[in-house]
Amino acid sequence: MAKRKPAPQFYADSDFQRELPISWNNHDLEDSKEFRTDFWRDYARLIHSPAFRRLKGKTQLFPSVESDFFRCRLTHSLEVAEIGKSITNLLNYYIKKNYAEKNYLLNSNNFIDTDLIEMACLAHDIGHPPFGHQGEEALNECMAKNGGFEGNAQTLRILSKLEKKQNLGVADEDYTGFDTNGIDLRKGLNLTYRSLASILKYDSEIPYSNENPKIVIKGYYSEERELVEKIKIALNFDGNVEMKTIECQIMDIADDIAYSVYDLEDSLKGSFIRPIDLFTNQNSLRVFENIAEKLNSRRENKFNGLQVYDIVFSIFFSEEDRDQYIIKDNKIYFSTVLCGQLNDLNTQSYIRSKFCSNLVTKYIYKCITSIKFDEINPRFSKIIFDQKIIDEIEVLKKLTYTYQIDSPKLKIVESNGKNIIIQLFKKLNSTDGYKFLPEDIYRIIKKLKASNKDNLIPRVICDFIAGMTNSFAIEYYNRLFSADGITIHKPIS
Repeated sequence: MAKRKPAPQFYADSDFQRELPISWNNHDLEDSKEFRTDFWRDYARLIHSPAFRRLKGKTQLFPSVESDFFRCRLTHSLEVAEIGKSITNLLNYYIKKNYAEKNYLLNSNNFIDTDLIEMACLAHDIGHPPFGHQGEEALNECMAKNGGFEGNAQTLRILSKLEKKQNLGVADEDYTGFDTNGIDLRKGLNLTYRSLASILKYDSEIPYSNENPKIVIKGYYSEERELVEKIKIALNFDGNVEMKTIECQIMDIADDIAYSVYDLEDSLKGSFIRPIDLFTNQNSLRVFENIAEKLNSRRENKFNGLQVYDIVFSIFFSEEDRDQYIIKDNKIYFSTVLCGQLNDLNTQSYIRSKFCSNLVTKYIYKCITSIKFDEINPRFSKIIFDQKIIDEIEVLKKLTYTYQIDSPKLKIVESNGKNIIIQLFKKLNSTDGYKFLPEDIYRIIKKLKASNKDNLIPRVICDFIAGMTNSFAIEYYNRLFSADGITIHKPIS
């Protein structure tokens, strides 16, 4: 970054607006806002929420019931938060180094807020349902005619409506959050608009009816349309730039880094990916062609299989190793030395850990080249990424995903999880399904029925199922459909 005049401040008063006002003079401490900022308060509300705790019981890549090594959504989110904060500290260091004026350095608004970054990273997956992407696909199919389902949209919904932190908008004796006309007045954690914007990755409303429910459409639900408009007004969004704050950009790349590297580590540990097979199997080049095809659907500059192969090789080996293999007759031949190095990644935990740690460090330090400051609205300043590093990260993501979906062992587990969610939704959304719901959910449905708003009931059922952990979904399913799960003593909420 070349030195230049100080960029505009990142934060303005409107960023700290909330749907409902809150009191700052707690416990007779009139200056509490001076040491407990808005973003720290948002971070604290997230950390203490039940939805955040439930991430420990949700699948990241592999179910964790058979091994405590594999990551769950909670451990993944913690890793994303650390990576996001490291990237932010690096960006703030660049800002400090290149804008050395004393008055500039004294103003915290000239730097990216690390509390906000940490909150965004920890919250980014809070809307994912049980059983990972299969759970997301199942709920999207169930909601095909009622607004769809998508993990990012559900994250916004949980933070802004479903969590039971903020007092309701009106006095409500039954604590449903709905008034007598069936209007939803819930405010969730009542976070600042800038905090909500930090997790708003997709600026598009999901269609209420999806003609192809097997495709999950990214965006936000129609129920949150009014809230998104409030966020845009608070952030002075005029539509001339992408609706993605600088914090959301950092969270997004931190998620990609953690996802690409640590899903690979889990796959190596579980031997779902064996690099020695990846490079020496007679179908290796075909795998790389498949990965190239998946990548090309979102790229202008197209990949071919050999280019993907070169990227994968550079991830696992140094340039000095390139003279120890040959490609002949569409087959790859490796030296015994390289084969041994590849095998160690599956069998030697120290080597595997060091390998993944080095990748994360490399991506943190090299993924960003500069910031293009938006002088008019600095909230939407654009982070400029190193395309070579982004290509590496994308190839790693597709590599892990390709081997995951082709694994018969995983297909069985995923199929079961998807079936559990579909059967739960059908049962609970049936004519008498409300009888099997926890009392607080039943009260909401009763109020909606009394208000002739039965069309909103599927979303309530969907919210309930999406909030389940893997184990709770299995237990709930067994209590409804299996003789082994019968009990009258254990609560259902």
